[in-house]
Amino acid sequence: MTGGRSETNRVGVIGAGAGGIAAMKALRENDVAFDCFDERAQVGGIWAWQEAPGRTCAWDRLNMNSPRGTYEFSDFPMPSHYPDFPTRAQCQAYLEAAVDHYGLRTDIRLDERVEKIERVDELWTVTLASGERRGYRALVVANGHHNTPRYPEIAGKFDGETIHSRDYRRREPFAGKRVMVVGYGNSGAQLAVDVSHTAEDTILVMRSGTYILPHYIRNIRVDRVFDTTMFGLAPFWLENALGTMLYRLVLGRPERHGLPRPKAGIGAIFPTVSDSLINRVGDGRIRIRPQAVRTEGRRVTFANDTTAEIDTIIHATGYHLTFPFLPPGLVEKADNRICLYMRTFLPSDPTLSIIGAWQGQATWGFLPAMEAQARLVGAQLSGRYVLPEPAAMRAAIDADARSIARMFVDTPRHHYQLYIPHFLRAVRRELRRGAQRRTAETRPGASRGAPSVLRVGPRSP
Repeated sequence: MTGGRSETNRVGVIGAGAGGIAAMKALRENDVAFDCFDERAQVGGIWAWQEAPGRTCAWDRLNMNSPRGTYEFSDFPMPSHYPDFPTRAQCQAYLEAAVDHYGLRTDIRLDERVEKIERVDELWTVTLASGERRGYRALVVANGHHNTPRYPEIAGKFDGETIHSRDYRRREPFAGKRVMVVGYGNSGAQLAVDVSHTAEDTILVMRSGTYILPHYIRNIRVDRVFDTTMFGLAPFWLENALGTMLYRLVLGRPERHGLPRPKAGIGAIFPTVSDSLINRVGDGRIRIRPQAVRTEGRRVTFANDTTAEIDTIIHATGYHLTFPFLPPGLVEKADNRICLYMRTFLPSDPTLSIIGAWQGQATWGFLPAMEAQARLVGAQLSGRYVLPEPAAMRAAIDADARSIARMFVDTPRHHYQLYIPHFLRAVRRELRRGAQRRTAETRPGASRGAPSVLRVGPRSP
């Protein structure tokens, strides 16, 4: 290519977090040459520590919500001496060890930000911040979805400090302050617990209700109580009802602890995992309030007309799904509705694949699903697996979207939800079908056959 280096037999991988490592592992296993670029100074994505704000990373004292054994590669387990819920530093060390275990280190270029990606003739042209340009036959995007903060709309002007959870690093700077945490997801709940140990007053704003899962239930690890092996085997209405009944039986109703009543069953609202939130609420260290509707100076008014004086607002309100280096409009992702076949392939040009652009339940573990996506990508780029026709892929994507709309409460958080146990089964099935399509292509007049319809959860009625 003109003005750069052409890598016609290589694949470009963007990101060296868990998804990028899974992609590189699969490419290596399929003898596909690659280069990986990451703007961070370390591998590990959000687990890689960065003191300065401006880039998402797990805060200093964070323990992951995915139990050990659920967040690991299939052939490289986490060390057995790790606790059930590993620390941020342990997660980072594990991913560093995985890079060396799979022999990926020399193919990763750190401190290399990808500025722009363009389609030029038959190649994807990658322009780096240094000005260097490289061409690749295919791209795997694994930059994660915790990059561009989402903020709620609150009327008025707030005179205190405002940050996003992306920039929260440790609790000490908030000692003696009155802190309001906005958002009831995993990050919001965990952050509120953490900051409440130093803050004078901590308010957690929950616009609507959810289900709170602790790390242990009756001394049994939560993922073993809510066993994932049964998910996807029963109709949705039955699974939702049984899951909600089990929750109420062992944990009670959330509203008994001062939390808002959930609008739907546990299957339609992915629960929040927080080991200490209920205890901190019960101890009076965290107060629950409904949606913040107005600010004036440092006074915040809530939807129930109560008010509070606040020094700092921390928005744990999620992120916009963004790929800033890709051509505008290439990937449809309005309001977190992303249009990818098997949550991975761009139907209009499957030489572009994306890993990790979904939301899942923490207790199921995210890494196995990213590893499954990577298996699809590795098999496709090595020629062992053939995708359906583009029209069939788009029809399958539409079917998935309808399934999401039927089952989940309509929020941006749920628009790209993934039932991980079901997805793992779907990938195994799709790999078999893709191999059959490859065989069929060698027969005169044969078509690619039917696509897999990825239902994000159990069968709908």
